Amino acid sequence: MVAIKSLLALALAIAPAFSQYISGIQTIYGTKPHQEPTGTVSEITGQSNDMNFQFGGDFVWLRPIGTADSEAAATGFDLTISNKEIPWAADLAAGAGGDYRYLFPSYGGKSRIIDIALYRPASATSSPPTGYDAMSGDINQGRSKTYLYLVWKFEKGVKAEGSNVATEGPQKYVSDTVKEL
Repeated sequence: MVAIKSLLALALAIAPAFSQYISGIQTIYGTKPHQEPTGTVSEITGQSNDMNFQFGGDFVWLRPIGTADSEAAATGFDLTISNKEIPWAADLAAGAGGDYRYLFPSYGGKSRIIDIALYRPASATSSPPTGYDAMSGDINQGRSKTYLYLVWKFEKGVKAEGSNVATEGPQKYVSDTVKEL
């Protein structure tokens, strides 16, 4: 039994090394900042990784779900902000009051996501930061305080297509507008 547990622990430890693509996001909740688990999505300017930073409520972190299967890779992320709860989805604003906020992976495009990060710029933006190919809408829309975006990189060598790709003109998001339910 000990040998099986050791093998399982080893497999789980090395699995991310073989996960070339991102297939989704796991949402993790905590009540204290020191509960942030390893492997969470980092904020690229060095600010907090907590989705509820400056808003109170639960501590909410994201962890990428990896896959080696290119067909299972996400090709974008859809942001939904609603005054109605979606019972089966993980609220990114848990415990903070106000609207519910969700990120859903989308699939089927040719541009597969290989890396994700959080981005908190000083002002609203319509373009992903240098080194990233696309971004969500402002996750903190309507909350004031900080702006917050999920940004991602596509695998190189595949021509990016679709509405989630940075273009010469205004940035196109997976969802060009926030969905109201």
